Amino acid sequence: MTRNWKTGKNNRTTYKYMDEKGNVIDEIVPTNKESEMLIEYLHQMDDEEVDANRREEYKAPVRYESYSALADDEMGDHNPYLMDSSPNPLEQLINEVDELEHQEMLKKLEVSISKLLPQQQELICKIYFKRMTRVAIAKEENVTEAAIRNRLNKIVKKIKKDFCK
Repeated sequence: MTRNWKTGKNNRTTYKYMDEKGNVIDEIVPTNKESEMLIEYLHQMDDEEVDANRREEYKAPVRYESYSALADDEMGDHNPYLMDSSPNPLEQLINEVDELEHQEMLKKLEVSISKLLPQQQELICKIYFKRMTRVAIAKEENVTEAAIRNRLNKIVKKIKKDFCK
């Protein structure tokens, strides 16, 4: 029987790093919300790895003759083992260009955020990295949610203005 998870679903409060022999080398213990999210993410990555390995080990019996009457496009739809796995050079080029554009946009965004006031940078951090709600931020800063919304709108306009240069 194959396992669905590297770590059992009931034993995921911490994350343990292990060597090849299964000895625990280090352990992450949750201390705050970010560390809990990190632990959850690491377990999710392990689950995806186990699932990928399980799928890789799965071998379906295939008789090419049963598909030979189908067109090449239809064969892949019926059985993924018969698909052409060679990469499409045009698609690869498009993906590389998209990745370069994405990286350039991230650099521009980083520059724009660095030009903001420290309070504005903190607001961006709270909303997009700490995933706090506007209401929670308003309560923390003792202002209305509308004030937080207005601050955020000003920040977004400022960043958009930088992008259009």
